[in-house]
Amino acid sequence: MTLEGIREVMIRDGDDLPLPPPPREPGDVRIWSHIWLGPGVELHLDPQQAGLDPSQVRELAKQSAAILAELKNKEE
Repeated sequence: MTLEGIREVMIRDGDDLPLPPPPREPGDVRIWSHIWLGPGVELHLDPQQAGLDPSQVRELAKQSAAILAELKNKEE
């Protein structure tokens, strides 16, 4: 962790918030998931940074699609 990161943690004064992600460096590789939920709607996430395993990602996609369908049905 950098000195700046330590300063940010100390400013929060012991809050139970998660630590900020480390700063990105040139050459860092991240894998993003792009989940199509419907026309014009796509969910983008980094499962590793979000702390989600594959089954949790599938559940998130399933529930997000259900919410989208519910919103569209309310409009009709």
